Amino acid sequence: MTISELTDVNKENIKLFLNDKILFELVLQSHTDVPENLAIVLEGQIYSIKKEKYNIEDIVELCKINNGIVFKPIHGNRGKGIMFLEVKQDSLYLNRNIISRADLEKEVKSMNNYLISDLTKQAHYSENIFPDSTNTIRLLVMQDPDNKFEPFIASAVHRFGTESTIPADNWSKGGLSSLIDLEQGTLGPGVSHPKNTNGILKFVNKHPDTGEMITNIRVPHWEKLTREILNITRELNIKYIGWDILVTNDGYSIIEGNCNSDLDLLQVHSPLLKNRRVKRFMGFNNYIKK
Repeated sequence: MTISELTDVNKENIKLFLNDKILFELVLQSHTDVPENLAIVLEGQIYSIKKEKYNIEDIVELCKINNGIVFKPIHGNRGKGIMFLEVKQDSLYLNRNIISRADLEKEVKSMNNYLISDLTKQAHYSENIFPDSTNTIRLLVMQDPDNKFEPFIASAVHRFGTESTIPADNWSKGGLSSLIDLEQGTLGPGVSHPKNTNGILKFVNKHPDTGEMITNIRVPHWEKLTREILNITRELNIKYIGWDILVTNDGYSIIEGNCNSDLDLLQVHSPLLKNRRVKRFMGFNNYIKK
């Protein structure tokens, strides 16, 4: 086996719901807070989850009620194809750019297999660092074969979007990755993907676009968040997962779970195999020599 095959370590039923955003909400909603799925778009036609047909005015109304909505591919990942729709002073904004109802309707007509969900508002600290993207945490969890297969957090990073990634926080497209101290919940310096900085690792204490401090900012609700995420992973018996989490002022929301956890996003800070439990997990599952 190779590291690229880590996606196959979980059972098929686990991979099924992690790769389908509709199933993901159905499975996770009894365990924690997840964005509510409102409607789907099939070949340009909008249907509520109850299969009632919607028109563009219904979508605008949903946007007003939910203080914004998100369009995202049902089976997509890494922020591809995501669009945010908001209403401000009776004007529509798609990905922070003003759009007419006619152009929005054209945009929706071009969609297929898209999901419409409510827009979760991020916490103040994250909004302050960079307000034009949804800035999420990637929390990597594995089972410990030496401790009755109890889940443990192998690593965690906080992603922040930049002007080049709006509205997502995609690291490979130009976002920042900041290592989270697992004990304290504090952020380290942010770093860009080396392909965007001529192969050089550039660590910054402040966000390059807003000038806001990143280093030493503490993630709120950190102890509660990590404790509950480990409980959820245990309850669902997931062997390996990269949770994507959005911290809110009141708590947090789980955006999605990934079988493919983008190890470069984490290992840019430190090799994962330096962690004894990670090395043991990899050996037990035949990814490296024991």
